[in-house]
Amino acid sequence: MATEYATTDQLNEFMVMKAEIPNPAIVSDTRLVEEVGTGTGVATTFYLDHGFVIASSYTLYYGATEEASLAQPLTETTHYTIDADLGKITLTGAGVTLVATNKIYAAYSYNSIGFKDTELQVVLNRMEDVIDKSTRNHWTDGTAATPNYNQLLDEKAIGQGLYKRDYFTAQRPLPDVSTTLNGAEAIGQTELTVVSTTGFPSTGYLGIGIEKITYASKTDTVFTVTATTIAHADGAKVLPYVFEASNTVEGTDPSWTILEEDADYDLDLYTGKVRLMSSQFNVTDAQAFDLQPPTKVPNRFRLSYIWGSDSIPGDITQLTLMMAAKDLIHRAVRKAHSQGMNNFEPGMIDVDYSWIENTIKSYKNMRAGTTN
Repeated sequence: MATEYATTDQLNEFMVMKAEIPNPAIVSDTRLVEEVGTGTGVATTFYLDHGFVIASSYTLYYGATEEASLAQPLTETTHYTIDADLGKITLTGAGVTLVATNKIYAAYSYNSIGFKDTELQVVLNRMEDVIDKSTRNHWTDGTAATPNYNQLLDEKAIGQGLYKRDYFTAQRPLPDVSTTLNGAEAIGQTELTVVSTTGFPSTGYLGIGIEKITYASKTDTVFTVTATTIAHADGAKVLPYVFEASNTVEGTDPSWTILEEDADYDLDLYTGKVRLMSSQFNVTDAQAFDLQPPTKVPNRFRLSYIWGSDSIPGDITQLTLMMAAKDLIHRAVRKAHSQGMNNFEPGMIDVDYSWIENTIKSYKNMRAGTTN
């Protein structure tokens, strides 16, 4: 999976190793796209002049002339596939028919010093993991249908007793994600129709009232779930968070009560603080008075939730690029030494060290733990 923090195209630009067709550096009135080859009505394989093609940087065209072709792009997957590292184009059956005996043209970008795009992607993915671990944080595009939030299921916490009612998620922040049922749902339903599933992971838990539901997949408006055990009204709130408490004593299996938002708990999304409602101030709701997990008993409060920030700061993209560049320069140093090149200056590896360290510190989450 490609990292969201930075793209291979951005990394090529950042390290000044991106070349382009048409070449903007050519001093000419005309900067031409590349003529790849001419179709035969049978041939399927063609090669670009350059390998090391950058992901999503390419467009293929077909036509009798270059000018005519620019209005006739080919569609990837439908008309062709590409091995970007090799610059190899393979027409599908539909592509062979469409191109016929026309010429194929290409506009694309490629790495000018021989780094494969797949290799650069591996480096970027690794840097995202390093940044997340170093900052104890995570970022994603919250506007996507299925944002890449991290998900923790059935996280355990120690009971705090009646008078310490604040529990904290191990990770934060928690994104503001919810939806509502689009129609009433009876007991035994295996599909829940909602207004929108945007923001929810592809699988996980749902919290609806005092029911915890596992879902295995989703469409734009439907969750496929284990059979519901409680009827739910039209417009009921659906959450990607489920909090559970157990008042069973130490040495016994916990018996879980699913908590209802606002009635049984209050959640602060930014800090991840779950505040249990006090039984002392409620003299009418019998359930509320027995929810407090016994103090210092392990696994008496359970949390399932998604977490991460819903946008990616420019500093995080810059940090990813700097750290990836440092990794690639390390490779260049090793290569230079193995080839007996002694004029390389390894000191340039740490040119961004201070900025990297300061940025990590500024985005680092300080954990707020649940203590007794």
